[in-house]
Amino acid sequence: MKRTILAAALILSVAPAALPQQSKKLPAPGTAVEWVGDWDAALKEAAARNVPIVLTIHKDLCPRCKAMEEETLRNAKVVELSRSFVMVVAHKDTDHGSTEALRGREKIKLCNDYGSIPCETHVKGWSAVGKFINGTFGTPTTVFCDATGKEISRHEGDPGTAEMLKKMNEALSKVDGEKIPQGLWSQAGQMRADADAALEKDDLKKAADLYGKIGKIKGATFKAMSQDGLKKVDERAAGDLKVALELPDPEKKKAALKKLADDVKGLPIAAEVKKELDALK
Repeated sequence: MKRTILAAALILSVAPAALPQQSKKLPAPGTAVEWVGDWDAALKEAAARNVPIVLTIHKDLCPRCKAMEEETLRNAKVVELSRSFVMVVAHKDTDHGSTEALRGREKIKLCNDYGSIPCETHVKGWSAVGKFINGTFGTPTTVFCDATGKEISRHEGDPGTAEMLKKMNEALSKVDGEKIPQGLWSQAGQMRADADAALEKDDLKKAADLYGKIGKIKGATFKAMSQDGLKKVDERAAGDLKVALELPDPEKKKAALKKLADDVKGLPIAAEVKKELDALK
């Protein structure tokens, strides 16, 4: 009997660890804070967008962290204002688990606590903690920084919605000049990624069109991004022109030049392509 009771006690003692992580209902896409975990990438983005950075540090088994994650950071006003920041989360624990979600056509595991990122993203963010804190500290701790990553202020504990909004607005006031909202930055980033993919496939027309659209977005950052992309298209076109001119068959050469002329309309290389095409007539 004693052995049976002991065995049952052992089973009960290990049962919680054996249970699978519970899934949660995740926030709909676009309704949660867009978190990042790479501090160096956050610095580059903040500089490009001219926006402040928020670094918030959490741990599992921390009631105040849980309250901040589930209430303060999911408040609609906080989420909306977060679009004017680069939001970095540092949380090295993963016992809270993740939930499978469909994003586009891809199924991915998203963190139960943060909803918009995989757990490995907030684990990576922990490397940023040492830039601001040495030794013991309480959680949650939130550090508000300017666009260069320099600390403006910090708050230990769950600030609650009102204080969080106050601290965020104070940080915004410390960064002068035009700021690029997160949505517009993401839109331009997706267009650039699509343009880069098109260029990789030598689809010069599509790449030039996408890079050109980026340049139509208001702001010097987008203009520079567009010019850089169009320069890459022009350089690729110069290589394609060289290949076309080396074709031995006059008709194939002419066809290649016609296609290239159509693909690079408006680019610096277009005049040279036209000159070579006119020489064949």
